Amino acid sequence: MFLRQQVRFFAAQAKKPFENTLDYYARLGVKSDAGRDDIKLNFYKMAKKYHPDHQTSRTEKDRASSEEVFKNINDAYEILSNPKLKSAYDRERSQVSF
Repeated sequence: MFLRQQVRFFAAQAKKPFENTLDYYARLGVKSDAGRDDIKLNFYKMAKKYHPDHQTSRTEKDRASSEEVFKNINDAYEILSNPKLKSAYDRERSQVSF
């Protein structure tokens, strides 16, 4: 139920940057038919890039933005790495156009 509400809410906010979208595949930079290994690999790459501990030389605003992106990719990976949640997400996603 909560996932359905999230999908509908964010689907209404089209044309947002990838970190603000609920399209979890876009957040992780993978196609919707990506396998577990691709999802995991892209998650690790993006997590390393946007991890708050790796943002020491940036301004406070950039660090806050990176932290938000990091949280968003963690949310995406949490759903896409769990087969049951991923299948529920895919069903809901197929009913809503992004």
